[in-house]
Amino acid sequence: MYAYGIDLGTTYSCMARADQDGNIEIIKNIEGKNITPSVVEFISPTEIVVGETAKGDAILAPDNVVLYIKRSMGKQDENREHHGQTFTPEQISAFILKKLISDAEQMTGEKVSDVVITVPAYFGFDERQATENAGKIAGLNVLGIVNEPTAAAIAYGAQQKSKEDKVVLVYDLGGGTFDVTVAEIVGDKVTVVSTEGNHTLGGKDWDAELMSYFVAQFCEKTGVTADEIYEDGDVLNELILKTEDAKKELTSKNSSSFTLSMGRGKRAKLEVTVEKFDEITRHHLMSTLELTKIALKQAATKTSSKGKSCDQFDEIIFVGGSTRMRQVKEAMKKEFGVDPQVFEPDEAVARGAALLAHFLSTDQPQQTTGLGEGQSAADERFSEVTSKSYGVEAQIGNSMMLSHVILKNDAIPCSNTETYGTLAHNQRRVNIVVYESNIMEENTELSFGKRIADGQLDLPAGLPARSPIDVTFSLDRNGMLNITAVERFNGSKCNIIVKTEGLSESEVMTLQAQTSVIKVSDGA
Repeated sequence: MYAYGIDLGTTYSCMARADQDGNIEIIKNIEGKNITPSVVEFISPTEIVVGETAKGDAILAPDNVVLYIKRSMGKQDENREHHGQTFTPEQISAFILKKLISDAEQMTGEKVSDVVITVPAYFGFDERQATENAGKIAGLNVLGIVNEPTAAAIAYGAQQKSKEDKVVLVYDLGGGTFDVTVAEIVGDKVTVVSTEGNHTLGGKDWDAELMSYFVAQFCEKTGVTADEIYEDGDVLNELILKTEDAKKELTSKNSSSFTLSMGRGKRAKLEVTVEKFDEITRHHLMSTLELTKIALKQAATKTSSKGKSCDQFDEIIFVGGSTRMRQVKEAMKKEFGVDPQVFEPDEAVARGAALLAHFLSTDQPQQTTGLGEGQSAADERFSEVTSKSYGVEAQIGNSMMLSHVILKNDAIPCSNTETYGTLAHNQRRVNIVVYESNIMEENTELSFGKRIADGQLDLPAGLPARSPIDVTFSLDRNGMLNITAVERFNGSKCNIIVKTEGLSESEVMTLQAQTSVIKVSDGA
């Protein structure tokens, strides 16, 4: 039985599997395509449609269609209401997964169970846990959650014939997220050096700028107001799809045009040149360049196998459908003097995930893999870093600060310990408040962090002030976090297992039962 890799994308999703020889197969959907739109339409309380039909129906039934649900992952206040029922982002993502699974089972004749699901490198703990929950709700055994650019680098390294050691810059611009990762490829192993990104920046934002330009143009030509357009669901959704088509057309042509109509005889031809498109979206492009420079600055502190700092990369690898925009390639080549290599932008992530799924699902004996003690086949294939810093609230001087125990870009899995002290004599308990942040400094203001968990350590009577407490943070390959606090005097201990707020294992099972009674189809 195969294990599968799933690129659960913001705009499109893709699925692949790998055999024991490392041959990777993209699993087509039942429409015969390699990618499936990550769009869900709620037809009735007991039936939903996922994919091309749902995307097309965004014009006809906008209130029943959900787009870009990936941007809501890990946010408990972004549930959706349809036909009198409430659906969490995890549930909606699970519907997309169920469509992918159903199609794969029909196309291969094999049951799908074991999977690796990819996420943006810049996803935090809540988003990663929500993605794993989505897999569980869909009835899957989630072997791992892996960063998208890491998966792409693994796929790229696997197809290199020369097997030359190199440092690559993976620039991953998808429909709704952006990641940039510096990774070293040595033989068959990919070692991530640094990562940066923004999981709310992607091709969708280029679309939004272009659509605003079309709205202004339509208003000028017809006399309607922008509010009238945005309040007309049918016109708005037609404009969304035509804007996306126009952006795609500009990848090969110097201009694009179409006609948009509203009621009361309002009709106009809308057009845009590639120069204008580049102008109105330049600030988004510049954001990706700035994040790329930050990742390279962080990589400069580490040394490659060739003895050079890791910011001196050999190749730029383009991943993600939005890298097809001409402005992206031109800007990266101008900035860094390297001609980017376009590597299967829609499929690379799923391919790498499939390879990892294969290795995570097989227990290969050490004598056949050449691994060291305690290593797995997957360890031989990749080494990841954390995209976030993690720490606790602590008094530093006279202020309560965020004291980091694990710093962003630390290699994972890892386990780090810091020692703190009690504040007062005979203190009977300590509150362990856990934060994640994007800051790479040892200490920072609490406002720069996000509180993700807390626990309480009970203390014995009579301890003097500043009695030592060891706090250990253990972060596994999937970005899952465990914290242990131990008071040294008599070994009083507190364990904190960080879980997504508001969604327990029992709730996952309840949601799984709810979604199982809803029919998922392609609408054909």
